[in-house]
Amino acid sequence: MRRLYAAIVSIFILCTAAHAQDFGSVEKIFERKGEFKGQVFKVSFPRTDLKVELDGMKLDPEFALVSWAGYMPDEGQTAVMGDLCLTEAEEPKAVEQMMKNGFDITAIHQHMMTEKPRIIFVHYAAKGDPVRISEKLKQVLQQTATPIADLKPDEAPKAQWNDVEAVLGGGGERVGRVLKMSFPRPERISMNGMDVPPAMGSASEVKFQRDGDEAALNAELVLMAKEVNPVMRSLSANNIKVAALHSHMLNENPRLFYMHAFGKGNPSDLARAIKEALAFAGRPINAGK
Repeated sequence: MRRLYAAIVSIFILCTAAHAQDFGSVEKIFERKGEFKGQVFKVSFPRTDLKVELDGMKLDPEFALVSWAGYMPDEGQTAVMGDLCLTEAEEPKAVEQMMKNGFDITAIHQHMMTEKPRIIFVHYAAKGDPVRISEKLKQVLQQTATPIADLKPDEAPKAQWNDVEAVLGGGGERVGRVLKMSFPRPERISMNGMDVPPAMGSASEVKFQRDGDEAALNAELVLMAKEVNPVMRSLSANNIKVAALHSHMLNENPRLFYMHAFGKGNPSDLARAIKEALAFAGRPINAGK
């Protein structure tokens, strides 16, 4: 029994090492480090080249301007899903290259309103060898001005978010002036029979950016059909603007709708507004008031 257990552990270690080797190759292709979020290996490309304003505020790339790719093992291959953050001029060239390179486009739309310049998001999926997919994705990114290789780390001091985390239960990730929080849905989410974990885009994502004594809110809420209008009414009652309502995937189960919303004001008030909306979205939070 001990020998069998040892053999199983050895096989697991070898498989894990082989998988990590593939992702090491992915990092070399992009000249950029990725990170594991659960079983998903994720590489992000903040659009640090863009200068975007919304309601008179300059948007931090980590707040609303990130392209990304998530990698996950699936039936002996690797499934890849992600978003591309593009300017209007970049979108046609990027989509054409994606189609030439065999990616499935699952959505094209805006996530914001009145931002300048206008930003388009392209959602995509692929399956196969992670190295080959990464090479093809790099070709797509090269059709844009997206910084691919790692730049110098942001040395901006991290903002204080204790007031927001007290309301929403903590656990946020702080990047410069931005706080990022994720709220997975309770249901199992799948697409074409494959599980879609939170890090592959099935969780509600909420981001806050400091703007003096106030904060801005960027929320992407993942909803069932019955939750859409209660959540929209809740956000509206709390002066949060709904910018978009659409899908990000094809053939997902259960059917999901993505609601993008923006607001600006007192950080605690924004956090309470999101807490109320999440309660209508199957994700009640038992922290703060």
